[in-house]
Amino acid sequence: MDDTLSITVKNHSDIIQARMRVRNLARGAGLNTADQARISLATSSLAQTLRMGERHQGRIDVHFLKDEAKRTGVHVVCLLIAPEDCAPALNALKDTKWMLMVDELNIETLPSKDVKVTAIKWAG
Repeated sequence: MDDTLSITVKNHSDIIQARMRVRNLARGAGLNTADQARISLATSSLAQTLRMGERHQGRIDVHFLKDEAKRTGVHVVCLLIAPEDCAPALNALKDTKWMLMVDELNIETLPSKDVKVTAIKWAG
């Protein structure tokens, strides 16, 4: 299984491609069908909320996870590259609905002014 992928988001079709690829990686990581759907939906929803490929440039990085307890999962990073005005998107991300789809969610603004949203979904 290829355990890392990166997708540059230039338009909506890139988001759709990312969603399909995240689902495939989640399947390979042992996530059940419902959790595959949750992490892939979270990925595309986060990208759309951040207006990636529409108003802002971005990248989606996805990694296979395995922790010390031998749990497997999927780690998704949506990186919004130096947006001019991302306040509306950041406010939308504070909605608790995201936590229903993923196990961990972290939102941060980097020193470069990029916005990094990290989501993790564990198998089981």
